[in-house]
Amino acid sequence: MMRTSGAQPSTFLSAGLSGRRTVTVAAILAVAVTSTCFAAGPTAAEVVARARKASDAHSYMGVRRVEARQGNHTLIIRQKVYRAPGGHERFEIVSPASMAGNLATLDGRTHWRYYPNRHEASRTRATFRGSDPLAADLFNSGGRMRLALGGNVTLAGRPCYTLNVSDASGKRRLTAFVDTATCILFGVDRLRPNGGLVDSWRFESVKFVKSLDHALFTFRPPAGTRVLGQSTQTTRVRLNEAARSLGMQPLLPTRLPEGYRLLQERVTVVRRGRHEALWMPFTNGVETFSIFQSRSLPRTTRPGAHAVRWDVDGYTLLVVGHLNEAELSALKGSLPRLTTGS
Repeated sequence: MMRTSGAQPSTFLSAGLSGRRTVTVAAILAVAVTSTCFAAGPTAAEVVARARKASDAHSYMGVRRVEARQGNHTLIIRQKVYRAPGGHERFEIVSPASMAGNLATLDGRTHWRYYPNRHEASRTRATFRGSDPLAADLFNSGGRMRLALGGNVTLAGRPCYTLNVSDASGKRRLTAFVDTATCILFGVDRLRPNGGLVDSWRFESVKFVKSLDHALFTFRPPAGTRVLGQSTQTTRVRLNEAARSLGMQPLLPTRLPEGYRLLQERVTVVRRGRHEALWMPFTNGVETFSIFQSRSLPRTTRPGAHAVRWDVDGYTLLVVGHLNEAELSALKGSLPRLTTGS
């Protein structure tokens, strides 16, 4: 499903088109599962094992309802969705009226977000395939997550498997709904450890087609649109290379929220103009948060929704994600103290 200026990956499922960025991964299972129907009822392991092969199997379009919690407020969004093989995606908000027309496109190479009410657009290089850079991490989570199939449900008029995902303690953290005929993902519920809803989405209608016009996945800003983020560059690095690449010592916390780990393969150096930051993403297989470490972030920069700013040893850290106060406090308290940092 993170919002800092130009430095953050994007999701389109909750507030991703609202002008606020969150680090939540509302569709952690948004890599659709295998396009080959199961002759007999599948096991949860079979569904997950074949998930990576499905993204290039179908072209389809539909309308989905997204529900996201923002503090005490519930945001309801309806989107038109188009997906095609090769990492091609288009998300267009239909409602609420204040967000109608907000658009995100991905052609496998370039990711555009467009906000017509603000006459602004942003363009970034598609570093990761698909709208969610961490979508496949659940399938790499090994024994950290427990999978089980529940009873079938009906979504968009079609029967769907129910796939329940629990953490190591047995608490259900995510439920995914998979179309039994095509094995395409039709919905996701993502839950907090106490069972409360983080966010969810459901397809209300889906139409499978032979192909979709490539023009759906490209975007050209209308005249008068201010384009942001054109100069953003991202480079994958090993964490131990970050000090040499950026001339800074990574401030990696030693105490992470339960079940979280650093995604070593996703550590990225982000450069935009004279500003540069180290992006360190973390996941527990269902939820994610990120730490952006920089020495050049202006003090006038204000963190967005679900983000806090810390100034530590001459560095600025933006922590972006759905973490509670206790988790944030433990995280900050476990940061290494440096003798030099500026």
